[in-house]
Amino acid sequence: MDNKKTVHQGEVFRLLIKRAKMHVNDVALKMNVRPSSLSRSFASETLTPKARRQAAQILGVDESVFDTGIIYKPPVPTFDVLNDAAPNNSSIMEENERLKRENARLAEELLREREMSDDLRKALLLIAGKGGG
Repeated sequence: MDNKKTVHQGEVFRLLIKRAKMHVNDVALKMNVRPSSLSRSFASETLTPKARRQAAQILGVDESVFDTGIIYKPPVPTFDVLNDAAPNNSSIMEENERLKRENARLAEELLREREMSDDLRKALLLIAGKGGG
């Protein structure tokens, strides 16, 4: 089965807008069309000559850019690629256990810091009480 796809003029139009970092509403306003009409044109195989002319002018490209006729074949991941990229369950479980241990250690450290902070606060209150009397 051949899974080649053709990039349609509407898709090229949408990509050009995105590349120009323009908002669809701004382009629609410049073309004097509703944003919903413009969005529908993104799904079109071909744009009207007027739309092509306006789009090219607004986006600063030559009209011929819409006639690319580019055919591409979407990449299909192979089993080997997926197998290499995905960690196995045991490594995920090991990492999870490591993170649990680290979390417990940090919780203990936080508790010690809190106790030291309480002791320091009590000492400062004692000093302040003695100094004020």
